[in-house]
Amino acid sequence: MYSYKFDDNVVGKARLEDVDASFKDLAEVCSNIRGKDTAKAIVLLEKAATGEMPIRYTSYITKLAHRKELGGKPGRYPKKSAKLVLGTLRSAIASAKAKGLSEDLVVVHAAANKKDVFPRLSPKGGKRTRSYYETARIEIVVREKNPTKKVEKKAEKKAEAKVPAPSVPKAAAPAKPAEAHSHEGHDHSHEGHDHAHPHVHETKVEAKAKKKQSAPKGEL
Repeated sequence: MYSYKFDDNVVGKARLEDVDASFKDLAEVCSNIRGKDTAKAIVLLEKAATGEMPIRYTSYITKLAHRKELGGKPGRYPKKSAKLVLGTLRSAIASAKAKGLSEDLVVVHAAANKKDVFPRLSPKGGKRTRSYYETARIEIVVREKNPTKKVEKKAEKKAEAKVPAPSVPKAAAPAKPAEAHSHEGHDHSHEGHDHAHPHVHETKVEAKAKKKQSAPKGEL
């Protein structure tokens, strides 16, 4: 069972059990290829297997020499471990090709773990000293790159940002009611009909004179 969760249809995987090698060296080699293109990982492992290129170490670096090839960072030449990881990587690539995946692959998972420890005795100098036989496990998973999906997602986000928000139409102001006006002698409003008639505007003096003329003589 792999420690990495994946869809079996879209990846190529390989696993090597009961490896007679240091799990510490295997773990550092796997750490150097994790996340790399398979082509670059193969080149690195081939150089490390022949001793042309050191492997950078990030753990177990007590009293470990610094290498100029790594920019002054600690490293060493684990040739045996590099060969084992290289063989496992090629098996994972072959598994991906058998499933119809493209050759443009990336290492999404590479790990090495300690498996079994077998105690044993070995004679030395007339005395028996106890030693241990340790085994390890290698896991590698590769899958296709997805650059097109990332580009499509970015384009969709930009398109969504450019779409303007829908404008809300402003409510029309209510119409003002027709104003009613009154003239002396009659009140009327101009609503719902058109009419034309003369408006006689009288002064206060003329209005009083009319009242006197129309009033009976006894009231004067």
